[in-house]
This record gives sequence, structure tokens and C-alpha cells, in this order.
Amino acid sequence: MKVILTLSEDRSICESIRATLPETNVLLFESTLELGMRRLVSMPADLILLDDTSNLGIEALRKLITLIPDIPVLVLTSKRSDDAIAQYTMAGARGCIPKPFDCDKLIEEVETHAAATAPAVAPSGTTPHADTEAASATQYQQALRWMSRNTMYLDSPTRLVQSLTDALIDILDPTRVCILLEADGAVRVAQSHGIPDNVTENLLLSYTLGLMRQLSAQSSMLDTRSALEDETSKELKLLGGVIALPLLNKGQTIGAVVLGGKTSGLEYTRAERDLLATMIRCTSTCLERSAQYKTISTQQQRFNTILSNVTAGVVMIHPNRTISMMNDSAEHILRLNRAEFIGQPVIKLGSAFADIVLRTMQEGRPRIRQEIEDVSINARLGLTVTPLGDEGVVVIF
Repeated sequence: MKVILTLSEDRSICESIRATLPETNVLLFESTLELGMRRLVSMPADLILLDDTSNLGIEALRKLITLIPDIPVLVLTSKRSDDAIAQYTMAGARGCIPKPFDCDKLIEEVETHAAATAPAVAPSGTTPHADTEAASATQYQQALRWMSRNTMYLDSPTRLVQSLTDALIDILDPTRVCILLEADGAVRVAQSHGIPDNVTENLLLSYTLGLMRQLSAQSSMLDTRSALEDETSKELKLLGGVIALPLLNKGQTIGAVVLGGKTSGLEYTRAERDLLATMIRCTSTCLERSAQYKTISTQQQRFNTILSNVTAGVVMIHPNRTISMMNDSAEHILRLNRAEFIGQPVIKLGSAFADIVLRTMQEGRPRIRQEIEDVSINARLGLTVTPLGDEGVVVIF
């Protein structure tokens, strides 16, 4: 992953660069030199693309080289003369790319000149470690209340991670929060707080290197006080993070939670870190159950679709002897409104119907084509009743 800062007043240039460079790069765009320098304070770049315009020309290049000599600068210019190219080169540009630029040429130049690594992340805060301090009773109470509500979000992972983000802000007061989740084979930002949009929209992480690779290998908390790989440090720096924990599904890393330093400037205590780890484990469990819920829900929808197209009547009876499901055909054949019968005792479907169902439940063996007279509809029904163990029985007629 490379962080590329483009300085340009022309929005079309920015869009062209976005469309050209690979998604694995994080692309930042600023319209003035001042805004670009402010951006670089909090987010070091691997390469700067400088668009040669009236306000971003040779003087802007000289200031960049003076203030940040370690970051290579490529100039996008419409000037084709050898003198102009030489002037940019003497001022410190690593190269010049003619406008309108050739896409392959731009990619080649970026790959050639972008720095391979970024500075390691410095530990957050200047206060001594406070590992012996306890988390407050209020923090524990807030965390417990949050964990008790998690089952509300099993049908929506998006709401779950938003709830986690809000809880982390309330309980631990971090400057930044980023929740990363796997989607379509890549890891992207699912929810964030305090991180610029152009980072969250462009960030694309891989399990083959950096933060996700190291979290997958260790499956434990990483922080800037530990030994981190260069790419991991770079990605944490980009997100403004000092702590990262993996989100797991059946032991496999499916995402991560990254926290910035506390707004107070103090370090996270050992008890706060333990509380954070507990919250992340709870989230991992909920995400795993959410995936199971989605699978079951999808299967149920398919089952309902099949049943709705079956011409035979189908009724399911719960072990507590109440009606748990009824398809369209059953509603039509029995001439009733199923909404009024779901959850009602099976006897509501008639004594003959209920007698066969209850005897099947008691004996635990299926009954094939048992005929009954249904006086309510003045017709004979042929019932096949099959035990489903703990699920009760299913009646097809």
C-alpha cells in the first residue's frame, strides 16, 4: 500500500489519477500547498504528485523539497521544453510527467519513485505507562450494558459495528476509531470516527502484508509499544491508531478494530485494554452469530418460497402442540386465515386433524395417507404426518 498526495486545483486531474492508480493505494487530494502541508503533518505520504499550475508551480516544488526532502515529488506538467524539465529537475523533482498523462507512464513512475516504507508509528502520549490503574466502575457498567444489547443486531452487522464504534467512543474516549471488515476478498473500512473520508473511502488492506497479516499471524492485540512490521506501522499511522485487535470468526481473522490515542493524552491502562479485548471478543461472537443468522434466514426464505409453490397443504406443529407454520395451499384448502391460527393449539384445525397429529407425536413414527373427514369444509383429507424430532411434526395433505 502506498499513500499518494496529489496537489492540484483541477478536479478532473484528481479524478483521472483516482481512475488510473490501483485501488491498493490510498489517494489524498488537496487544492493548495498550505492544505497539503497540513495533511502531511498527520499523514505522511510516500509520494507527492504536483500539478504544475499558476499557484502550484516551481515555487511550490521548492518549498516542498525544503520542508520535506525525504518525500519524492513528481510534477505533472504541460510544458514540454527541455529547459522547463531541467528547471524542475534542478529544483528537486524526481521526474516530470507530461499532461495529458499516459496512464501506464503514471503507474510506472509512481511505482518507481514511491517510498517503500513509512516512519514507524511513535507511541501515543508522553505520560508514563499506567498499566496498574483500574478501569472505572462506570466503564464496566457501560460495557456490560452494551454487551447485553448486542443480540438486537444479529440481523444487521452494519448496525452492530456502528454500535461498537459508539460504545468505544463513550467508554474509552479515543481520538479515532476504525473498524475494518472483509468484503469481496479485501479488507475495507466499515465504520470510523475521526478519520478523513478520503482515507476511509480509499483504504484497501490485504492479508498478505501489513496490519492484517500481522493480526492474522498473532491473533492478539498489537500496539505501538510492541515490535511492529514496517508496513503495519505505516498502516496504523495512516489510521492514526495506537492499538489494533483482530475480529475473528471461528478462529479466522475477518477484520480489525483500530483505536487512536485517548483524547486526554493519557495511555490506555491495562484494565482498559482488557476491557477493550473483552468487547472485541463479544463483537467477534456476535458477527459469527450474525453470519449464522443470515445463513439460516436465507435458507428459511428459500424454504418458504418452495412451500408457497407447493400445491399440497403443509402445516408444521410445534412440540408444544401449537401451529408454527402454514403454507398458502393449506390456507386455501382449509379455508381459513392463517394469521389467526399461527401460535394456536392444533385442536383449532379440528379434532380428527389434531388426533392424528398428537398420536404421531406420542408414538414418534410417521403416518402415511391417513384419511379424515373435515366437517368444516365438508371434504375428506389425506394426511401424511412426519415426526421432526425437537421441531415437532409436519403434516402434508
